[in-house]
Amino acid sequence: MSEWRAIEMQHRRRVSLTLIVLGVILGGLGWWHHGGQAVAWDHEAHALRVARSVNHHVNLTAYQNIEIASPVPVTVKAGDTNQVTVRYLKGTKTRPQIGVEGSTLKVTCGQVKAKSATLLGGRASVGAAVANSSGVLVTVPKGVQLNRVTVAAKSGSVSLQGLKLKRVIVADSADLTLQGLTVTSQLQVHATTGDVWLDDIHANNLAVQTRQGDIGLTNVQTTATRTRLVAADGDISVAGAKLGPSQVTVLKGDIRLMDNQVDGQLSATSQDGDIRARLHSSTGVSIAAAKGQVKVNDQVRSRKLHWRADAKSQLNIKALDGDVSVVNQ
Repeated sequence: MSEWRAIEMQHRRRVSLTLIVLGVILGGLGWWHHGGQAVAWDHEAHALRVARSVNHHVNLTAYQNIEIASPVPVTVKAGDTNQVTVRYLKGTKTRPQIGVEGSTLKVTCGQVKAKSATLLGGRASVGAAVANSSGVLVTVPKGVQLNRVTVAAKSGSVSLQGLKLKRVIVADSADLTLQGLTVTSQLQVHATTGDVWLDDIHANNLAVQTRQGDIGLTNVQTTATRTRLVAADGDISVAGAKLGPSQVTVLKGDIRLMDNQVDGQLSATSQDGDIRARLHSSTGVSIAAAKGQVKVNDQVRSRKLHWRADAKSQLNIKALDGDVSVVNQ
């Protein structure tokens, strides 16, 4: 047994020594090419290369619409220029493509990871894929109002910041962040496997739906006669919002409603999850809980109760399997 262990230890030492020598060689290559970068085997070129990202700037003609159909992260924000910055891994054939067709700026193509394997260098570990830092930044001149931003199915993470526009239609994306938007007509979002976060949004019509992901709203204002927030498998959080009649529905997940102003009725329904709410004392509340515990101002109450039925602002809570906690200040 001791002889077998000795042979195994000797084999491990040889493997370790080989990896160290290989690391020194490849690490030297990385530092020789401007230091500390990942060295990768490129399957397209069949050669070792240093994984470098490059930026490409595109100056654009006028456009009114933006269409995004790319798996790479895309950010659209207001700025001082009318320019697109495209970042991609040097040597990658599938790069994000930018072009203006008619009145529409289109962002297409690109890939999330390079078709190569990292051997050493940077922050990547041995045998890992080289993360392609591809991405697109679209800068829209301040004060310009766009007609429409459309995000196609299977798009990557998208961020829209500080824009004025008529419509935002998201068919599907990874994580979606909307911040500082003024939408005069329609804001409609559908996400399959990503989170959706809205902050400082003014919209006349609002509907957000996720299949597997959270929905978060902060400081959102809408005049819609029917706002719908639906999460099949995820949490929904709404804080500091000004809403008209609204419906919040979760199949599996929690609902959190904090310090919102509602003109009409806000319905919150969870089939499998807890519901927590903090609201003004003048708000009417109706609670129906099939299971779980109901607390109002930290006191256990009946699973079915209703007060201030004549209030202009109403919160209607239905919980099929979960606890309900309401703070009525």
